[in-house]
Amino acid sequence: FGSGTQGQLGLGSQHQQVIPTHVTSFTRKVHLIASGVFHNIVVVDSADAPKPAARGKHPPVSYPIGPVDVFTFGWNEYGQLGVPDRGTVLAPTPIPTLQGVFVYAVSCGSNHTLIATGDGVYSFGWGDAGQLGRLGAGAARREVELHRQLRLCRVEHQRVFAAEQEAAQRRLAARARLRGHH
Repeated sequence: FGSGTQGQLGLGSQHQQVIPTHVTSFTRKVHLIASGVFHNIVVVDSADAPKPAARGKHPPVSYPIGPVDVFTFGWNEYGQLGVPDRGTVLAPTPIPTLQGVFVYAVSCGSNHTLIATGDGVYSFGWGDAGQLGRLGAGAARREVELHRQLRLCRVEHQRVFAAEQEAAQRRLAARARLRGHH
C-alpha cells in the first residue's frame, strides 16, 4: 500500500492504495523483496523447480535460495528493472536473465539494483556515481542489459550487501539530523 504513481505497487495501475492490498500476481512462494524509491524486485520459487515436501512450520532458510525466478515492477527510466521496456512497468514482469537462478541477496538503490547470484553479482540501472560497481569505460552507462560481475564467494556477497545497508542507514540518520529529529 502507499503511492503507486510509478507502478511500484505491482497492482497493474498507478493508483494510491491506503490499505494493505494483496499482489495477486505471485502464486509461488516469495523468498526475497527489495525496494528502491519507485521500483521493486521480488524473488519467487522457480516455475520449473521441483517442489520439496513441507517440513515443519518454517524450515530454516539456507543460502543460496534457488532455483528461483526474479520479477520486477515500477519505474524503469534508467534500466533499474533489468528489462528492456523504459518508463513504467505496472505489473510484475520477469527479468529474463534471472530465471531459474540461485540467489544470495537483492538490494535496490534509488535508481539501481544489485542481485548476488551463484554466478556473481548482477548490477543494472543508474551508474553515474559508480553504484553499479563497474570499472573502466562504460561504467556509468545506464544499460538495460545485465552484466555479470566478479565471481564472489558467499562471504563477499554478504559484504557487498552489508556495506549497501550501512550506507543507507547513514543517509537516513543524516536526513533525520537535518530535519531536527535525533
